[in-house]
Amino acid sequence: AALTKRLTVERATPIELSLPGDALTLIELAQLEAKPAGKLPDLAISREDVSLSPDRRTVTVTVHNIGSLASPKAEVVIQDEKGATLGSAPLKELAPPDDLQPKTERLAIALRSPVPDKLQVTLDPGRTLDEITRENNGVSGEFRR
Repeated sequence: AALTKRLTVERATPIELSLPGDALTLIELAQLEAKPAGKLPDLAISREDVSLSPDRRTVTVTVHNIGSLASPKAEVVIQDEKGATLGSAPLKELAPPDDLQPKTERLAIALRSPVPDKLQVTLDPGRTLDEITRENNGVSGEFRR
């Protein structure tokens, strides 16, 4: 029996598939709609861009714009592993790296109380920005001093 599934994906979005090992599976993908390629901002963070202060009350985040347009203002949110918000900060407009020099903004986000090692850091949690990809807008895990 054929299964048809419609997904909304953007550039670099992974698509997870569970395939049976004892059957032939044919997968057809079709692009039904596309946004114009090219000039968009792209906010990004990695695990190396996040650090926790010794007193565990401040998270420092370095945000990059790796896109080809300036990114509008956005928000950076720090959450615990259960999703409770521990702190947030506004991110100002960030220029694109059109001169081949990194464009970053470093934010020190004060937290309401000391936090455990496991955190989640998310850029633009409301998904309001039109970007190249959102796959690089968050990191989670254990962060130490």
